[in-house]
Amino acid sequence: MPHLVVIPQVFPPEGHTTAIMTLEFCSHMVGKGWDVSVLAGRPHHGGAEQYSDFRYDLLEFEKINGITVYRCWYPLPESGTWSRVLSYLLQVISTSINLIRLKNVNVIITLGPPLLGPVGGWLGSKMKRSRLIHVVYDLYPDIAIDDGLLSNPFL
Repeated sequence: MPHLVVIPQVFPPEGHTTAIMTLEFCSHMVGKGWDVSVLAGRPHHGGAEQYSDFRYDLLEFEKINGITVYRCWYPLPESGTWSRVLSYLLQVISTSINLIRLKNVNVIITLGPPLLGPVGGWLGSKMKRSRLIHVVYDLYPDIAIDDGLLSNPFL
């Protein structure tokens, strides 16, 4: 059975549209005969306090619709650009470490963030000798420009 690993930022129980779309896609792939693993962070959109009773253990996993879901640890971003960058960087490190325990990975799909998300997937695809697909929903270069991280004389 082929093994697909999906690395999203969000996954149910969050009600975020990306989380629901990822669940539906993964469920579809399970129905097609794939072994599907998801490496996601702990739920937090809409306020982490609503998930305060969510069990979180580095070596724990859960099954949702036949999908094995591993919750990777990384801090939730505070306000500010550098806090988000640090959180994304730690997400890459955490998911890469968690990828080590997965066997026979054929395909890795990463779903954002646009700049650092593909790095973790690329590292994983090299470790596992698997194919990599990175999905980019949207890019917002104006945010980096407004934060002073990029300058573009044409804008």
